[in-house]
Amino acid sequence: MRLKILLILLICFPIIVFTLGDTDTKNNVDSIQDLQKKIDIIKNSIDERENKLKSNEELVQKSITFISVAIAVIGVIVVLEGFISFYKVYQIFKEYGKFEKDMEKHKKEQIKLVENRFDELKNNFLMFTVPGLDHLVIGNSELEKGHHEIAELHFRMEIIKKPQANALVGLARAYQGMNKSDEALKALEQAITLDKAEPKFNVWGQISVLKAETLIDIERYQEAKDVLQDEVLKKNPDSRKAKTLLELCNNKLTGRKEK
Repeated sequence: MRLKILLILLICFPIIVFTLGDTDTKNNVDSIQDLQKKIDIIKNSIDERENKLKSNEELVQKSITFISVAIAVIGVIVVLEGFISFYKVYQIFKEYGKFEKDMEKHKKEQIKLVENRFDELKNNFLMFTVPGLDHLVIGNSELEKGHHEIAELHFRMEIIKKPQANALVGLARAYQGMNKSDEALKALEQAITLDKAEPKFNVWGQISVLKAETLIDIERYQEAKDVLQDEVLKKNPDSRKAKTLLELCNNKLTGRKEK
């Protein structure tokens, strides 16, 4: 009986072990398959996330490109608007400059008309001289006050009565005060010519000094130098004023040569 039981156990044990082992193997296979499925799910999830990240990166890159293009376009528009504004301002200033030139031209024309009319009135006034009135004294008085136009009238009236060097000198000084250098030179030359017949006012070259000063005012330095040397210093070699003016002429002429 014991032997039979032992034989039965010996026969059944391998079968039981195999059966149990086979069951464990199946379970292990199933576990591996489940694990593989989970791994596949995780991989798919990772792939989906990577795809989403790539999509987001592309979207960000496109956004950056769009923003860069938009900024560039805005910059171009701003530059164009600035250029247009600058051009408009330039046109305004150009028109304003043209307007100023036209106004200046018109102003000069009007001044010229007024001066011509004033000269006509002066000439008409000069036709009427008051007997006994010392126009030379009055002219010098007005000249000291700085009333050059009034002084001019009195000196000219005195010259009409009796041409004389001192009246012409006064007239030249009046012209100098009105910045009429050419007229002043003519008056001084007439005075020098008159005085040559009866030397009185230009004995020591006083009138010639005034002539030289007028020439210096209009930058005719060589002519002024000749007048000082020939008409003043020959008569009065010790004239300090003539020497000072001559030195000034020499400096100006030397400066021109150096340039």
